[in-house]
Amino acid sequence: PPGRPMNFHLWSNKSAWESFDSKMPTEGSTVFIPFGVWMVMDIDPPPLKRIFVYGGLEVMDNADHKLEVEILFVQGGKFEVGTPKVPFTNRFELVLTGNHFTEDMPLPNGPNVGAKALGVFGFLDMHGIDTGKQFVKLAADVNAGDSSL
Repeated sequence: PPGRPMNFHLWSNKSAWESFDSKMPTEGSTVFIPFGVWMVMDIDPPPLKRIFVYGGLEVMDNADHKLEVEILFVQGGKFEVGTPKVPFTNRFELVLTGNHFTEDMPLPNGPNVGAKALGVFGFLDMHGIDTGKQFVKLAADVNAGDSSL
């Protein structure tokens, strides 16, 4: 896809992680994608604690994907799920997890980042295919628990 550097790594490739002195993430891991590294998420990782993106993290448009993480923090890097010119055609779910017991992440000279946070101090591209509808007006009220309209 446009924007992807020629020198990129696939998330599923264990040796790719080792190439920048890291390990393939396991459940509950904190992940660092350093400056100069472009990681392509070609598989769904296990639920993670945190992801810090200083380089690039792209979700590959090869299937439906799900990313579960307490905090996704893009700091100077880029998180990409499709672009305006090449939108993501599959389904992508970013599930931000945690609760009020989740460990805080205070920012230096800034606010506290708690659970279920997407912090972008860099670049974020999330573009899907145009469904043709942006909203639907219902003809009647819907009550909690209703299974039909």
